[in-house]
Amino acid sequence: MTTLEAANYYHEKGFSVIPLKPRDKTPAIQKWGEYQKRHSTIEERTAWFASGQNNIGIVTGEISGIDVIDFDTKEAMKENLDFIQSTAVVKTGKGCHAFVQHLAGVRNFQKRDDLPGVDLRADGGYAVTAPSIHPNGEKYCWLPNRSLDDIPLASFPEWVLPTKPDQKPTSSLIHGAADGGRNDALVRVVGSLFAKGMTLDEANQFCLTWNLQNKPPLSEKEVLATVKSIHSLHIRNNPPSAGAPDETPRTQPKLSDEALPAFVGEFVRHACERSEADPAAVLATFLIRFGIESGSWPHVLVGEAKQYARTNAVIVGESSKARKGTSASPVKKLFSGLVGGCMVSKGPLSTGEGLIWAVRDEILEWVIDKKTGAGNWIKKDPGIDDKRLYVQDEELASALQATKREGNTLSPIIRCLWDDGDAEPLTKSNRTKTTGAHVGVITHITQEELKKCLSVTEQLNGFGNRFLWVHSRRQKVLSRPDQLDQGWLADYQHRLEKVLHTARQRGRMQFTIDAWKLWDDEYPRLSMAYGGAAGCMVNRGEAQVIRLALIYALIAGHVTIEVDDLKAALAFWEYCNASAFYLFGGLSDDRRRTKIFDALKDCEEISKAELRLKAFSNHISGDDLDAVLAEMVDQSLVCIHEDKNTGGAPRTMIKKYV
Repeated sequence: MTTLEAANYYHEKGFSVIPLKPRDKTPAIQKWGEYQKRHSTIEERTAWFASGQNNIGIVTGEISGIDVIDFDTKEAMKENLDFIQSTAVVKTGKGCHAFVQHLAGVRNFQKRDDLPGVDLRADGGYAVTAPSIHPNGEKYCWLPNRSLDDIPLASFPEWVLPTKPDQKPTSSLIHGAADGGRNDALVRVVGSLFAKGMTLDEANQFCLTWNLQNKPPLSEKEVLATVKSIHSLHIRNNPPSAGAPDETPRTQPKLSDEALPAFVGEFVRHACERSEADPAAVLATFLIRFGIESGSWPHVLVGEAKQYARTNAVIVGESSKARKGTSASPVKKLFSGLVGGCMVSKGPLSTGEGLIWAVRDEILEWVIDKKTGAGNWIKKDPGIDDKRLYVQDEELASALQATKREGNTLSPIIRCLWDDGDAEPLTKSNRTKTTGAHVGVITHITQEELKKCLSVTEQLNGFGNRFLWVHSRRQKVLSRPDQLDQGWLADYQHRLEKVLHTARQRGRMQFTIDAWKLWDDEYPRLSMAYGGAAGCMVNRGEAQVIRLALIYALIAGHVTIEVDDLKAALAFWEYCNASAFYLFGGLSDDRRRTKIFDALKDCEEISKAELRLKAFSNHISGDDLDAVLAEMVDQSLVCIHEDKNTGGAPRTMIKKYV
């Protein structure tokens, strides 16, 4: 393999490569640091390596998804022989380079007293690799059966983490660290938290708060990535005992700006500007309330099924301090006093019959005249003419407990009301029913309460996916939050009344041609069947997204559902979907399939090597990726074919099923 072929091979593996001087370890270009942030182009690699003179360096750390442990002496190699035999290894001039999976937050070191003969190349570094020539004339080469194609990369070993005896005790880092020492300080703090038995969620919250003391703070993304990596390492080295709770790392959902277009975005940002409320919780509350206020006339017809501007949401706070309830206050204030407003109930949710009674049809009773023997229908109850009902329930835990009672109909009634608005319990004594009801529910629960009710949530299969699950956490600490500006609120209410007046006049709404194209692209991912508890909560994504798109279109005053409406709906659904997996967990293959769909979103097809890099940062074995792809082929989610027009070895290509 020539130097240029090797460079292109490493690029296909997802590594960032740079040229080094011939028979030397120093870069042959001045600004090699930019390749810590981007990969080289084919033109650059050709210019660097076509002559075959330059050595090859692989930039280590996040950009390539790898770190390299450099064993410089025979003694160091002998002492760590078992580890060296567990991963991909390059023979160097004096020792070897062991390639491992990258661990976020760890940087280079050289000549550590506690690790004689061992150096680390991680963030901020690079490593010489095959087929380079060492200054002593020895050729770098992959050890037999130890190449990147022979063996998956080992996880980052815990014994390499920094443990200098002259470091300050971890307790001294509680007030943060200065620029230059923040990453090492974070690694040590995280390690101490897990050593003390802290959970992943607790460590995430602690470290995000701790990070605010740094000067300047690290990015939230970097902090969470470091915590996740250290947690994975901790779990591998300290496997849970049988029966221990699942501590699989999960990523907190993040709300995209696409979910906050113009009119609704203005309100959410204003409501959260001087408040502790979570924007996602405020947004969910606004969307549900607006949809119910709009009524049941606006709808989308997909096949024979009507989708209405209504849905439900559960706001799940991390604790009682997550301020999930503060999301209701600005929305309640906004909609109060509007002309033609819907019915509002504080709950609590208890029985299906109680929910039906609030939006009941007229009740007729057959009465026989005792004198004449003739019978007539008599109106016993006039029923409810305006069947728009918004339920702001504060305690989902109570409703979950109620569903345990024998004969309780809350679950099937909520499902029926979500589907077509018709519900009629088949009871002998109570013949109350409703038709065409337009009901939306916002309810709240803490994660702690949700965990206590896990056995009950097994019963949520019937109506759990009729709710959007919204993870909520306190965004800031304000001892004296401000009220909404009254002048701004009055102006916004005036505009809202006009928007609602228009929305209530709408009937059937259709997608534009471009919106249908986007829908066709997204449909395979939305309709994918998920497993596990989270799957029970999100396996109605297609219908939820259509309903959200309808609500966004009504808010925007559109006569059809535009691309931007659908994009906003998809963005908020992604947040709700991520919330469900964060709260309930899920099968690893489900998460992997989602990552594959995300990688295919912006391209017609992708090579297997590119997919491995783009979706997994090379942190998945070839066998595991093949297994997931095989399942997706069986489910008609993707297609696989061989591209033989490469001028070399054929490439495995993956594209979405059409």
